[in-house]
Amino acid sequence: MTSFAGKPLPEGGCLAEFDRLLPGARGGPAGPAGGGEGVVTTIKAASFTDSQSDSRVVAAITSWSACMRTRGFSVTHPLTASDPFAAATGPASTQEIDQAQADVTCKQDTNLLGVWFAVESDFQNKSINKNSAELAKIKTTLDAETTTLDKLLHQVRTEAPQ
Repeated sequence: MTSFAGKPLPEGGCLAEFDRLLPGARGGPAGPAGGGEGVVTTIKAASFTDSQSDSRVVAAITSWSACMRTRGFSVTHPLTASDPFAAATGPASTQEIDQAQADVTCKQDTNLLGVWFAVESDFQNKSINKNSAELAKIKTTLDAETTTLDKLLHQVRTEAPQ
């Protein structure tokens, strides 16, 4: 196929044209953990992993788990709290609802989410500073892609039949 609706198609098709216009878009800046774009994925993944073993997060999770026990639920980690219900189908059971409500209350009472967010953000900020040159290159690529997309959008709007 070399044309569509009377217009010639770009060499290699629309996806090839997309790759020519936005060479950095394949995988995106949060994309595969390899290459320049992968630094974002690596920072996100490492900060989450590292935060889980940070003493402040461990203490907050321990407090959350103790809070859950006072409400009748024996769960040790918020990321696995819903595992017993993984195979459940249909409407949520009373036990699921009760545990979910206890989970929210305990997260609020222990400030688990606030602590975890602060710790993970700290890890991310340190990595961002450490990788600032590489992240600046990614930002430059994204800025160029944004400019290209704006031009393409303007072009499509002016060429579109009214």
